[in-house]
Amino acid sequence: MSQNGAVESRQWTLIARDSSPRWAVVRPRNQAPQGWGPKPGIEKLKFNPPIAPTLAKSKGVGLFLAYAPMDVKNYDDLQSMATLNEVFGAPQGKFQWRGRTYGFSLAKELPCYPSH
Repeated sequence: MSQNGAVESRQWTLIARDSSPRWAVVRPRNQAPQGWGPKPGIEKLKFNPPIAPTLAKSKGVGLFLAYAPMDVKNYDDLQSMATLNEVFGAPQGKFQWRGRTYGFSLAKELPCYPSH
């Protein structure tokens, strides 16, 4: 959360290069160099339990929100949910987005990946 209480986020992706996976920020055009941008519609996603109190308590620290579809419709959905469970643990809650239900987990840091 920003100092004025607005939710901001940035997207991360896992890059596997030379068998040394690492996390990298995905920076869309027209966003700050660090990739941060406002998320004004996040309160409409019906988080259960609500995440606003958790975000407010961790102001300035930052949390990582990992999510995957709970209503599995194809192999990619299944793979996403399996990865969420394996890497971040069982979902801590759920939310609705574009007519689908997603499970989510909040983490204080991104997990490290060993080299294979």
